[in-house]
Amino acid sequence: MKTLFDIVELLEKRPGMIVLNSSIENANSFIRGFLFAKVQNKSASKEEIKFHNKFNEWVQKKYRSPLNRSWSEIILFYEGENQPALEKFVNLFYEFFEYKEKETPTE
Repeated sequence: MKTLFDIVELLEKRPGMIVLNSSIENANSFIRGFLFAKVQNKSASKEEIKFHNKFNEWVQKKYRSPLNRSWSEIILFYEGENQPALEKFVNLFYEFFEYKEKETPTE
């Protein structure tokens, strides 16, 4: 796992490899630790710094949430359970970055 995008891709495909019980709170902790290490080592990309600095506020606005909580707590509050909350996080992550999968050329 070299980037935050790698982690989110793994959370999408095989969440149990990173977090126990598909816990969005555990995913948040893992991501925060990962980003902390990258920032400390001065190896964080622009996208990772953007996520670190802006994602929480973006989620609060997206949900029009009056809650002053972490993005994981807000998503869990509105989704109700960990598995759907983790899936929602992945979707919101891609939306935040306006991610579009690269089309593979047809032969």
